[in-house]
Amino acid sequence: MEDPLVDSEILYSGEGGDVERWLEPQNKFFVFVITCLLISISLLVLLLILQSLFITCITFIIALYSSFTFVGLYSSQQEGN
Repeated sequence: MEDPLVDSEILYSGEGGDVERWLEPQNKFFVFVITCLLISISLLVLLLILQSLFITCITFIIALYSSFTFVGLYSSQQEGN
């Protein structure tokens, strides 16, 4: 028959790692700071990706508009000759 006390000891001991140590107040703050740093870095990377995508779209629109303008000017010169 299984002993619930033994199971809970294995669960909270982490089988070689001390889980209760991470539940202490100073360690909770340390984990919170690391989590905030990771979230901040993730948001910065996301913003950089979005900025790059925006610049790429604007550049593509300008290049497309310029090519249509060039084709329009070239065809209007050919009609005049």
